Amino acid sequence: MSAGAGAKFENMVALSLLRHVYSLRDYKGMRASLHYLRTREKKEVDFYVAIDDKIEFIAEAKKRHADVSPALRYFHAKYGLKAFHIVYDVRCERREGDIVVRKAGEFLQELAM
Repeated sequence: MSAGAGAKFENMVALSLLRHVYSLRDYKGMRASLHYLRTREKKEVDFYVAIDDKIEFIAEAKKRHADVSPALRYFHAKYGLKAFHIVYDVRCERREGDIVVRKAGEFLQELAM
């Protein structure tokens, strides 16, 4: 895997989520938005999608690493947010508690476009 493959994958997920948000806005008239989440202590999650200023879900995108990130666990546990760990190269989807580890292709296909 090239050094920039992970960043390229994260950018692809970002574009797909942005397309999802624009679809919700344009076709359903929802006030949807895409953001990243970071605390002062530098705990960070790649993305969150909000509708009407309420977080719908948080997501972390990884090219290969199938272990759920500590930051995703932190935000999920502290705020009770629906959480997805989106992985390009994962053998099988699973749940780790209430956090869902998803194959990227399947997760992204289910988004509104």
